[in-house]
Amino acid sequence: MNVPPFKESPIEANQHLLFPSNLFDLLADDHDCFLYEELFKQIDTTAVEQQYSHLGQRAYHPRLIVSLLIYAYSHGVFSSRDIQRRCQQDLAFMYIAQMQCPDFRVLSDFRKNNITFFHDCFRQTVRLALELKLASLGHISLDPA
Repeated sequence: MNVPPFKESPIEANQHLLFPSNLFDLLADDHDCFLYEELFKQIDTTAVEQQYSHLGQRAYHPRLIVSLLIYAYSHGVFSSRDIQRRCQQDLAFMYIAQMQCPDFRVLSDFRKNNITFFHDCFRQTVRLALELKLASLGHISLDPA
Protein backbone atom coordinates (compact mmCIF):
# COMPACT_ATOMS: atom_id res chain seq x y z
CA MET A 1 0.00 0.00 0.00
CA ASN A 2 1.40 3.38 -1.04
CA VAL A 3 0.56 5.99 1.66
CA PRO A 4 1.55 9.63 1.12
CA PRO A 5 3.98 11.03 3.75
CA PHE A 6 1.64 13.87 4.73
CA LYS A 7 -1.84 14.20 6.17
CA GLU A 8 -4.73 14.95 3.85
CA SER A 9 -6.69 18.08 4.71
CA PRO A 10 -10.12 17.22 6.09
CA ILE A 11 -11.47 20.58 4.93
CA GLU A 12 -12.53 21.38 1.42
CA ALA A 13 -11.83 25.06 0.71
CA ASN A 14 -14.94 25.52 -1.42
CA GLN A 15 -17.26 23.49 0.80
CA HIS A 16 -20.41 25.26 2.00
CA LEU A 17 -21.25 25.22 5.69
CA LEU A 18 -24.50 23.69 6.87
CA PHE A 19 -25.00 26.50 9.37
CA PRO A 20 -23.74 30.00 8.65
CA SER A 21 -21.19 31.23 11.16
CA ASN A 22 -20.44 34.75 12.24
CA LEU A 23 -17.44 35.87 10.23
CA PHE A 24 -16.31 38.15 13.04
CA ASP A 25 -15.89 35.20 15.40
CA LEU A 26 -12.56 34.80 13.64
CA LEU A 27 -11.35 37.97 15.40
CA ALA A 28 -9.85 37.57 18.86
CA ASP A 29 -12.23 38.46 21.69
CA ASP A 30 -9.90 41.25 22.80
CA HIS A 31 -9.36 42.73 19.32
CA ASP A 32 -9.26 46.53 19.43
CA CYS A 33 -12.01 46.93 16.81
CA PHE A 34 -14.61 45.94 19.44
CA LEU A 35 -13.35 48.66 21.77
CA TYR A 36 -13.36 51.22 18.98
CA GLU A 37 -16.93 50.27 18.10
CA GLU A 38 -18.03 51.04 21.67
CA LEU A 39 -16.35 54.45 21.48
CA PHE A 40 -17.83 55.21 18.07
CA LYS A 41 -21.38 54.49 19.29
CA GLN A 42 -21.05 57.51 21.58
CA ILE A 43 -19.97 60.03 18.92
CA ASP A 44 -22.50 62.80 18.36
CA THR A 45 -23.15 63.12 14.61
CA THR A 46 -26.35 65.18 14.69
CA ALA A 47 -24.65 68.31 13.34
CA VAL A 48 -23.65 66.71 10.04
CA GLU A 49 -26.77 64.51 9.76
CA GLN A 50 -28.85 67.65 9.24
CA GLN A 51 -26.96 68.36 6.01
CA TYR A 52 -28.33 65.20 4.37
CA SER A 53 -31.50 65.20 2.28
CA HIS A 54 -34.05 62.41 2.20
CA LEU A 55 -34.19 62.76 -1.58
CA GLY A 56 -31.94 60.79 -3.89
CA GLN A 57 -29.75 57.79 -3.22
CA ARG A 58 -29.28 56.73 0.39
CA ALA A 59 -25.97 57.86 1.83
CA TYR A 60 -23.63 56.10 4.23
CA HIS A 61 -24.33 57.18 7.79
CA PRO A 62 -21.86 59.87 8.90
CA ARG A 63 -21.01 57.83 12.02
CA LEU A 64 -19.90 54.94 9.81
CA ILE A 65 -17.63 57.15 7.69
CA VAL A 66 -16.13 58.94 10.68
CA SER A 67 -15.63 55.66 12.54
CA LEU A 68 -13.88 54.16 9.56
CA LEU A 69 -11.63 57.20 9.09
CA ILE A 70 -10.67 57.41 12.77
CA TYR A 71 -10.02 53.67 12.98
CA ALA A 72 -7.89 53.82 9.84
CA TYR A 73 -5.93 56.85 11.05
CA SER A 74 -5.26 55.20 14.40
CA HIS A 75 -3.80 52.21 12.53
CA GLY A 76 -1.58 54.31 10.27
CA VAL A 77 -3.79 54.08 7.18
CA PHE A 78 -4.37 57.56 5.72
CA SER A 79 -5.04 57.02 2.01
CA SER A 80 -8.72 56.76 1.02
CA ARG A 81 -7.82 54.10 -1.53
CA ASP A 82 -6.00 52.08 1.13
CA ILE A 83 -8.97 52.41 3.49
CA GLN A 84 -11.30 51.15 0.74
CA ARG A 85 -8.93 48.24 0.07
CA ARG A 86 -8.81 47.38 3.78
CA CYS A 87 -12.63 47.34 3.89
CA GLN A 88 -12.50 44.63 1.25
CA GLN A 89 -9.65 42.58 2.74
CA ASP A 90 -9.17 43.25 6.47
CA LEU A 91 -11.69 41.66 8.84
CA ALA A 92 -11.34 44.38 11.50
CA PHE A 93 -12.01 47.12 8.93
CA MET A 94 -15.00 45.12 7.68
CA TYR A 95 -16.31 45.02 11.24
CA ILE A 96 -15.93 48.77 11.74
CA ALA A 97 -17.51 49.43 8.31
CA GLN A 98 -20.38 47.02 9.11
CA MET A 99 -19.59 45.00 5.98
CA GLN A 100 -20.10 48.05 3.82
CA CYS A 101 -17.34 49.34 1.61
CA PRO A 102 -17.46 53.07 0.90
CA ASP A 103 -15.70 54.09 -2.29
CA PHE A 104 -12.44 56.01 -1.88
CA ARG A 105 -14.13 59.09 -3.37
CA VAL A 106 -16.87 58.96 -0.74
CA LEU A 107 -14.23 58.81 2.01
CA SER A 108 -12.15 61.58 0.47
CA ASP A 109 -15.12 63.87 -0.22
CA PHE A 110 -16.52 63.36 3.27
CA ARG A 111 -13.16 64.22 4.77
CA LYS A 112 -12.81 67.36 2.61
CA ASN A 113 -16.41 68.55 3.01
CA ASN A 114 -16.64 67.93 6.77
CA ILE A 115 -13.13 68.58 8.04
CA THR A 116 -14.28 70.57 11.11
CA PHE A 117 -16.80 67.87 12.00
CA PHE A 118 -14.16 65.19 11.50
CA HIS A 119 -11.75 66.97 13.84
CA ASP A 120 -14.54 67.34 16.42
CA CYS A 121 -15.33 63.61 16.23
CA PHE A 122 -11.66 62.78 16.64
CA ARG A 123 -11.55 64.98 19.75
CA GLN A 124 -14.71 63.29 21.09
CA THR A 125 -13.15 59.86 20.61
CA VAL A 126 -9.92 60.84 22.37
CA ARG A 127 -11.87 62.46 25.21
CA LEU A 128 -14.02 59.32 25.64
CA ALA A 129 -10.97 57.06 25.60
CA LEU A 130 -9.29 59.21 28.25
CA GLU A 131 -12.42 59.23 30.44
CA LEU A 132 -12.64 55.45 30.24
CA LYS A 133 -8.89 55.17 31.00
CA LEU A 134 -8.34 53.40 27.70
CA ALA A 135 -5.64 55.79 26.53
CA SER A 136 -3.02 58.14 27.84
CA LEU A 137 -2.34 61.38 26.10
CA GLY A 138 1.15 61.41 24.67
CA HIS A 139 1.52 63.10 21.32
CA ILE A 140 -1.49 63.36 19.02
CA SER A 141 -1.60 65.66 16.03
CA LEU A 142 -3.77 66.25 12.97
CA ASP A 143 -2.59 67.69 9.73
CA PRO A 144 -5.08 70.46 8.82
CA ALA A 145 -4.59 69.85 5.09
